[in-house]
Amino acid sequence: MAVSATTATEGQATEPIYGEVYEPGLTEAAGPAPFLWVDLGVGSQDSVPNATWSWTGAAFSGDSGSHDEYAAVWTTGTQGTYDYAYRASLDGGLTWLLCDRGGTSRDGDPYDPTDSGVLTVTAVTWTAVVAGFYHNCGLASDGNTYCWGANSNGQAGTGDNVDKHEPTLTLGGHPFTALAAGAYHTCGLTGAGEAHCWGWNSYGQLGDGTQVNRNVPMPVSGALAFAALSGGYNHTCGLTQAGEAYCWGYNGFGQIGDGSAVTPRQTPTPVSTTHTFSELASGWSHTCGIA
Repeated sequence: MAVSATTATEGQATEPIYGEVYEPGLTEAAGPAPFLWVDLGVGSQDSVPNATWSWTGAAFSGDSGSHDEYAAVWTTGTQGTYDYAYRASLDGGLTWLLCDRGGTSRDGDPYDPTDSGVLTVTAVTWTAVVAGFYHNCGLASDGNTYCWGANSNGQAGTGDNVDKHEPTLTLGGHPFTALAAGAYHTCGLTGAGEAHCWGWNSYGQLGDGTQVNRNVPMPVSGALAFAALSGGYNHTCGLTQAGEAYCWGYNGFGQIGDGSAVTPRQTPTPVSTTHTFSELASGWSHTCGIA
């Protein structure tokens, strides 16, 4: 088993962990060996792998000489230090051969817990948190965005509409530097000023040119570079790096600030003013700025 020490953050999948299996007459041929089951397991330190460990199936990743290489990832639990190892079966899981880093053979090389892989799970620390009506999102020290709470409109950005009872990684891989939450939608801002939004979109508050709910971050239309975002009940506003204010979404009360009360605005619309702003704040159905 070609594993060693690795680290991951709470609730996040590890990088792929690889292992190699050799079985005479089977793994020498190209492709995965028939009848071979391979699992990756994670358990408490210095313990022999058993049914109390968490096991996940490994996938064939390629030929390595006469060996077959397998890979798997594990989604971490609470912080701490764990052991991990591979196991292989040729009889449908009735019996398993355990593999440590030194390998394991049937002729007298037993599994050694001190030679297992070591996984260190670190705690998530937060650099920023925002709250919507029934959901929250946070920027974590690992550079990722996590959301939790109600998710019926996709406001957690996890690719589904299932409520999240703990911080769950938002999809898309965007390294956001700031977040803004509306009632049932969320937006993130990258270091380059690109705005992405997800969740409820019945009034165009995601700014992607549609009124379709999104359960993953979607780029806001246009080529504007924003310095800040602000989320209202069903509208969103952004402040460009030049201090210009743009808003989008519901406008039945004039909260877009474009001189009308037309609804909705599906893309960023400039606020009708000669002012440039240093800050914006969005309420239920209104918006304010500091010039």
